[in-house]
Amino acid sequence: MERGISLGLMIRGGLEYGLGIYVTGIDSNTLAEKAGLK
Repeated sequence: MERGISLGLMIRGGLEYGLGIYVTGIDSNTLAEKAGLK
């Protein structure tokens, strides 16, 4: 993967929120979508 290229994941949560990390969405025409994530 080249520097500066987005994976296309929308991530929420994390330590500052006291939650786990969750993928909340996938952007169209990105590496994530091309890999089959939905």
